[in-house]
Amino acid sequence: MDFEALERLGRLRDTGILSEEEFAVQKQRLLESRGAVDPMSIDRGDERTPVGHRKLLLIGLLAAPLLALGLWGLTSRTVQDNVSDEGAQVDPTATSPETTNGKETTAQSGLAERTEAALIDQLSCRRPPQAGLAITTMLRNGLLRKPSEGGDGILLFVPVKPMTLMGFPIARIGGWQPDPNGDAMPPFGRGPGTAPPNHIAVVVKASPEQVERELARRQIREAAWVPDPNQAPSVSSDGTATRPQLSIPGAAVEKGDYDGVGLTSPLRGVTTIECSASEYDFEQAGQFLKTN
Repeated sequence: MDFEALERLGRLRDTGILSEEEFAVQKQRLLESRGAVDPMSIDRGDERTPVGHRKLLLIGLLAAPLLALGLWGLTSRTVQDNVSDEGAQVDPTATSPETTNGKETTAQSGLAERTEAALIDQLSCRRPPQAGLAITTMLRNGLLRKPSEGGDGILLFVPVKPMTLMGFPIARIGGWQPDPNGDAMPPFGRGPGTAPPNHIAVVVKASPEQVERELARRQIREAAWVPDPNQAPSVSSDGTATRPQLSIPGAAVEKGDYDGVGLTSPLRGVTTIECSASEYDFEQAGQFLKTN
């Protein structure tokens, strides 16, 4: 018996080309003749399929599995890109229907880890912070929501889902960053008068002592003021000499909620970690940083 011919007949029936009755007739012929029945010349009563149509039918049968395979591969690559591309900004709220719960959890966990590492790097203050870029990325990734607090162009954003910094729960994230023209970089604004300093601030649910211990464990330098070796001391009228101070960029730790704006509902039991520095600050502190 030609099992391949029987299989071809089955595919013709499954795709709707043959009805059950026509399939039964052709199958019976195959069984009786024990020979091959050519699906290209199947007798469908008084009607015979034109040769051109029969060729198209065969091409369609051969191409259908390949097309299905191609579509599956495209869908799989799309899902994989959404959940595992380390270089992409992953949106956990826009996963594909084919994405499994395990992959979603892995993607969100990876996003949270990368975001925490980026915030720690910003607050380490080894370079001028980029609050505008950082917060815009977190908004795009669905991690933050629009703030209810702020002023003078400075905005304080609230996590949509639990976020941590060095293991401490995050209560707020805020800051300000100028664009190349000196105006506010989105999502911030610009109030009247002097522009706010370039800074990023994260409010965590922890005590200052807990935060300082964790910064020391990670060898993150805290902000400090030191005597400026490049300037001569000034002498007051009573003869007291005072040497000008030099700001050394680092992580500034302050007890309490963010105080850069007038908060209507300040949080209790929190500590603010801030990096506030510009390129000028790093230029001024450059020699000190090289020798200390």
